[in-house]
Amino acid sequence: MKGANDRKHVLAGLFIAAASGLALSCVLAAASGELALLLLLVLVLGFFLAGAVHFYYRWHLPLAESLGVIMDMADGKFDGTAPPTLLGDAVNQVSVNTQEAFLLVWNHTKDALGSVAGARESIAAHDEMAGAEILKNLDKLDEALAGIRDVISAFGFYGVHLVDEGGVADSCGCGTAHASRPD
Repeated sequence: MKGANDRKHVLAGLFIAAASGLALSCVLAAASGELALLLLLVLVLGFFLAGAVHFYYRWHLPLAESLGVIMDMADGKFDGTAPPTLLGDAVNQVSVNTQEAFLLVWNHTKDALGSVAGARESIAAHDEMAGAEILKNLDKLDEALAGIRDVISAFGFYGVHLVDEGGVADSCGCGTAHASRPD
């Protein structure tokens, strides 16, 4: 993509140089002032056209690509990257930070689910009568943590596969790296 943009910039520069040379030679050869004014107008329009081409390829296209990535992020798809511009770098950083936050929540909910399971076993082994209410609350906590993990697993990540307790990677179709969770 960068090579295509460079070629377009070179073509725009050549167009400006050709228009300038044509205008200068016509001005020197022209006998009347009207022809010189017309050629000056052509030169100004050439500069305007070159500026418009430059703006389109240098600013408009990268902004449009960044907007597409931002819209994907709004839909929960974090597997895209924006073009390397100041805005694109910021969008990419937001995507990376969001993925890291989700991965942190994923890891902590796994640890919390393990703690809940351990507490449930400990309570059930000691006193069945006193622990019934606590076990109900642990069941609710278990469901809430599982719900959080369901929400996180619905997002599309770049190069991150969430691994569940059985060691199975959720398919995100985006990259090859696996983020395994420490037990």
